[in-house]
Amino acid sequence: MEPEIVRSDPILRWYLACIAFDQRLWVMIVKNARLLVVPVVLFGIFAVITCKEDRFDFGSRDLPPFPGSRDVIVGLSFLGDTMVWPFFFLVPLFLVLLRSAIGNTAALLRDRTTLVRPEVLNNTGLARLDQIKNEALEQLCYRGSAGRNFWRLALAVGLITFVYNAVVCVRADAWPSSVIPYDHVWAWLKPNALHDAVLKPDAVVVVLKDPAPLISPCGGRNQDVCLPPGLSKKLAIDHDRRRLTWSGPLSIEERGELADLWPGPEWQQMVQSLYRQKNRGFASGKLQPFEKWDTDLTGAPFTWWASRLWVLLLGYAILPLAALRILNILFVVWSSVKALAEADMLKANPYSSESRKSLELIVTALFGANYCLFLVSGMVALAFLRGSGLEWHDWLLVAFIPIFAAAAAAPLLLISNIFERQVKERYLSVHARAVEQMHRTFRASAETETDDNKARLADAATKYDDYLSRGQAAAVFPLSLTTITNLAAPVTPMVVALVEKAAETFF
Repeated sequence: MEPEIVRSDPILRWYLACIAFDQRLWVMIVKNARLLVVPVVLFGIFAVITCKEDRFDFGSRDLPPFPGSRDVIVGLSFLGDTMVWPFFFLVPLFLVLLRSAIGNTAALLRDRTTLVRPEVLNNTGLARLDQIKNEALEQLCYRGSAGRNFWRLALAVGLITFVYNAVVCVRADAWPSSVIPYDHVWAWLKPNALHDAVLKPDAVVVVLKDPAPLISPCGGRNQDVCLPPGLSKKLAIDHDRRRLTWSGPLSIEERGELADLWPGPEWQQMVQSLYRQKNRGFASGKLQPFEKWDTDLTGAPFTWWASRLWVLLLGYAILPLAALRILNILFVVWSSVKALAEADMLKANPYSSESRKSLELIVTALFGANYCLFLVSGMVALAFLRGSGLEWHDWLLVAFIPIFAAAAAAPLLLISNIFERQVKERYLSVHARAVEQMHRTFRASAETETDDNKARLADAATKYDDYLSRGQAAAVFPLSLTTITNLAAPVTPMVVALVEKAAETFF
């Protein structure tokens, strides 16, 4: 069953066939440790190519606005692009998790008899159970017209992503103007063409409102102020102690030394402003092409072609197909459980631990898919960490994070609701009717029975009430709304960070 599901995707099958599966996640990751060779080799290849073409290190694309200038315009190097090199490691890990999710789903369909009540495993029940399994397998293998169309759409999105990436990474100096002039190309296809240049000045001047109280006169005649030796070479202070000039780079250690000179709020704000300007720069108001490590086809052809091959073979182009597979698994698990519930076959005995244990097959399949969605959301969030401005396609990707979160939570909630509101209630309805009959019998015989008999009847009804209440309070499905909320807690910091970053961008 697993090979059949894997082979159903003509593209991903070549990747997933190289991955060993084990139902224990960490054992499977250890088994596939050899896959670490792929990202390491890939990173090494790109390191060699980009180093040779001076695009590897942080700041390697920070270039002076004109020859001889000590100021630099901020660019984006290979190491600064968190939407590329971390994917060398994350995409193979994602494929390993995807292979695990497929295996867990296949195990759910294979061991489906453990989910149903023994008394329904007759000829009719087995036939219906096989029918549900076959319908699920049809959906997993994209055999229906809807499944095939969704797969084609995901493939088209991947290819469009590749083409878009290739087009936007061609600068004006390498553009085939004989086909279409570069000036006539739509602006959204030229995100790197004109950019509000971010300037990192070599010297930053800060003017304080009041004279800096930390600076005291020195004993020597030629010195006006005293500073620690590590700061005196870069920090210059005018006689009025208000105008301060910092020249050269500013490290975190030097920022700490500056902050320790005086605890006053104005001084601390000055240190923060100085560090931000030195390390992040500021918008200069000058429009010029953005210097990105993989956009110079004429000056760095090996980097350009290597990047495009990566996007096509092990990058963005295959992610839509992988995301479709995850959504497909979540839908199939939910629809299969729903079909079993509608056929009145599922076990949901709130008094039996064995009944709850068998449902771990469902939980394992859902969690296997949710691990993948969480990893993809993390990949999208990396757009906020790279050292360049966010474009419209970055914001479009970020919009998928709540979509993935909803896709992860919805099946859990829906299946939990199926067990709590349908399957368990159907099981407990027998006991509820029995309790109701006991109370009717007690009321009808209250006038004729002796006190001892009435006490025994009342005690029996009370005990049966307690028994029913325990069953109603017991959770059949291992995951409730509270559990899902607790599972979402680790994602909260990432969501808060994204909101803060968005606020910084717009406000």
